[in-house]
Amino acid sequence: VHNAQNLAVDWINFKLYFVEEHVERIEACDYDGGNRVTLVAENLVTPHGLALDPTVGYMFFTDSGYNTDDVKLERAFMDGSNRFELVKTRLGSPTGITLDLVTKRVYWTDSHFNL
Repeated sequence: VHNAQNLAVDWINFKLYFVEEHVERIEACDYDGGNRVTLVAENLVTPHGLALDPTVGYMFFTDSGYNTDDVKLERAFMDGSNRFELVKTRLGSPTGITLDLVTKRVYWTDSHFNL
């Protein structure tokens, strides 16, 4: 691990997910650090936030990018496949992200707008 940011726990499959911001990827491993895999490494510029909903098999993450074309909030399957841009416009620099699993809502912070 080079510079792990934002740890998220998959309590169903006993995995840890984390953002490696400086090498621009999202990875996962077992609780003991074994079986480490890279899940998302393409089309990520500055990944920050990470949240999981293992009950439905989704991960959500933010990418604050280098410019407005790169900034986005995405959802993917927890194996990194089937990526989908949830929010691409009206973002400044999204950083943190969390989920309300009861109401099925996504919340994020944006350091550019001080939110």
